[in-house]
Order: sequence, then structure tokens, then C-alpha cells
Amino acid sequence: MMDEETLGLLRGSLRQLLTTPPADIAAALADLGWAEVLAEDEPAATTALFEEQGDTLTTTAALDGVAVGTLGLGSVTSRVIWPHPADGTGPAALRDGGRIRLRGIVLSALTDETAVVPLGDAVAVVRTGGLSTRPLGGLDPDAGWLLVDAAIDADTLIDAAIHGDGGVGVGVGVGESPPGWEDAVAAARRALASEILGVSRRALIVAGDHVRSRKQFGRAIGSYQSVRHRLAEGHAAVVGATALTASAWVDGTPWAAATAKAVAGWAHADVVRHAMQVCGGMGLSEEFPLHRLVRRGYLLDSLLGSARMIAREQGGELLAGLDPPGIVVG
Repeated sequence: MMDEETLGLLRGSLRQLLTTPPADIAAALADLGWAEVLAEDEPAATTALFEEQGDTLTTTAALDGVAVGTLGLGSVTSRVIWPHPADGTGPAALRDGGRIRLRGIVLSALTDETAVVPLGDAVAVVRTGGLSTRPLGGLDPDAGWLLVDAAIDADTLIDAAIHGDGGVGVGVGVGESPPGWEDAVAAARRALASEILGVSRRALIVAGDHVRSRKQFGRAIGSYQSVRHRLAEGHAAVVGATALTASAWVDGTPWAAATAKAVAGWAHADVVRHAMQVCGGMGLSEEFPLHRLVRRGYLLDSLLGSARMIAREQGGELLAGLDPPGIVVG
């Protein structure tokens, strides 16, 4: 486990790295000795990376590394074609006769020769040569996410790690149970929860700075109780979601990871609602930084199931009689 001093130094190094984000985040993290850092304290290191990424509004392919590492495919590729936000957790690829239909997103330009893609109950590795991409656009075009929408020949499929039916994945020995897409989604959701919370904390800081400097009737508006209450509610939502995300690491189940991401999404919604209110007209202006935090948080919430989508799915499972696992608190 990392002590506070070591964690502080790590956060400082990550912030410096993300100030001018490298084209290859995997290589940059490797130069920092990321493998050793993860081996020492994976929850703390992953949380720190994604909170800093959210706080600085930096876009990288670090989430790809989380999924690829969970799947044990790091020696094969470092990139992922994620399901389109409208499709929840996938699949991003569907077999159509002798061809495969890809519909998903990538977090930055595809520079690797291969990429992981969820294909039904399998996790496939496909060649990226010839795949065309275009900007996703939408709520936050500054994020730089790209849309992949193509039909490829089945022979473009390199290998697949089948899970759940006794199949053997890439780099997995006979008789072992390889990690599957559900495991990768759970890991990515924990990371996304931390990134959303990083965005939310920055929004609270922006709103706090504004209400301390903005005066009305000769007093800073932050001195008024109604303003304080709004920001306090946002802070409480972030603190609660942070604790739940930490518990999701201890618990380790996909249910806990989904819950953590959903609650982080709700916390962001609470924070930006209150921040927009206390910042008034300034909060709506392009010159003021708050709108970028609003957009980024909602975009991150949409990936791998929004808070509303997860709540609806979990509610349906409960109504169907599922007895959810109890979330283990560290």
C-alpha cells in the first residue's frame, strides 16, 4: 500500500505528465515505472491517474490500458474499440455472415496495428489497417473521441479470448478461466468513476473561486447561506461517491463497479447543477471554464452505461429476483 507522501509524489508526476499529454500514454506511463506502481497499489495508482485526468480535462487512451491489462492482452495490443455510448457495454462488433460489423468508438487516433473489440461473448483482436474513423462530435467534441463504423472481413480477426464456456484466451493456459469482457468493463467503470469525480471536484473548485470573488450588495456571494448549501450538497455527493468507488475496488465485483460509476455520474450531475446555479450567467459563457467540465462529465458518464442506464438495468435485475452481492467496504 502507498503511503500519503508517495501518493502525493505520484499525483504530482501524473499531473506534470498530463499537462502536455503524450501521443502514446502507455509508453509515457511505462517510462514512469507504471508496472511497478500498479504492482505496489493498483487501486490507489489507477484512482490517482484517472482523477488527475478528469481534473485536468485531459484525453488519453489510458482507459484502453486498463481494459487490455485486465484481459491479459498487453503483449498483443494496447488499444480498444469501445461500444458506442448508445449501446452500453457492447458488443461493438457483430458477425454478419463472413463479415464483421464494427460500430464503436476509440478515445484517440488508432496508431496501433491491432485493437481489442467485444464480439458477442468473445473479446476479439482485429487489425486496424484500413479502418476509417471520424470525429464523434456531440456534447463534447473537445474530447477527441472518434467513431468507428465499418464492415470488415472475418479473416481480419486475429484471435479471440472466449469466456464463460470453457474457451481459452490469448496467453491463457488450458484449464484456466481467462478474464472476459465483463471483467474489463468492471475495471474500466472503476477508472471512469474516478475520472468523473476528478471532473466534479474541479467544477466545485471553479464554482468556489467564483463565489468568493463575485460580490453582491457589498459581500462575496459565497457568504450567503443558500450558496454555501448548494456547494455543500455537491461536495457531499462527491465524497460519498469517492467512498463507494474505493469500496468497489475492495469488493471487486462487476455489480459494485457499475454502482460506483452510476453514483459518480449522479454526483457529477448534482455538482454541475449547483455550480451552474451559483455561477449564474457566467456559468453559461464560453469564456468561463465551467461548461467544459459540464460537457466532459456527461460524456464520460455515457461511456459503458450512463447512470440512468445502469440504474435501469440493476433495477430490472432486482425486480427479476436477483440477490445482488453485498458491497464490501474496506
